[in-house]
Amino acid sequence: MNKKPIIAFLIPDLKNGGGQRVASILMNNLVSRGYEVVCVVYDAKDAAFILSDQVQVFSMGVNKRNRLLNNRVVSFILKVIRLRTILRKVKPDLVFPMMTSMNIIGLCANKNAAILLNHHTFTKPRTIKYYLVKFLYRYADAVVVPSKGLEMELTNLNRNI
Repeated sequence: MNKKPIIAFLIPDLKNGGGQRVASILMNNLVSRGYEVVCVVYDAKDAAFILSDQVQVFSMGVNKRNRLLNNRVVSFILKVIRLRTILRKVKPDLVFPMMTSMNIIGLCANKNAAILLNHHTFTKPRTIKYYLVKFLYRYADAVVVPSKGLEMELTNLNRNI
């Protein structure tokens, strides 16, 4: 008996937004094609998009109401730890983060699965995110970009991409 491939989508939330809409369409479509799909979000409240009952949703339990999370470093570390715990439990074959922040957290938390990044925004130079993208994206198995401009930006940031 063949095991269904498990795909873990990482997205900040399922509230209104273009990335959230694309992710919900992809997840529902993949489930209908026989894949096992998992969705990991910071906080699962107030979802605007309907997911198939076959999509398992895991919440990291990280929301901005927690005063401790006002510290970006503490927030980042907590997100990586919680995501790593979920990924160990789920054991996905592929991790597919949506949005730059989830790309970075996914790269830090993922140990065993292939990781396919989805990069849709230009990164401001000399910011923490810029240096994290420059350093971490080389560890991705693949990076998907929607334009030649973004492809050139990532290639200039890191020749290994």
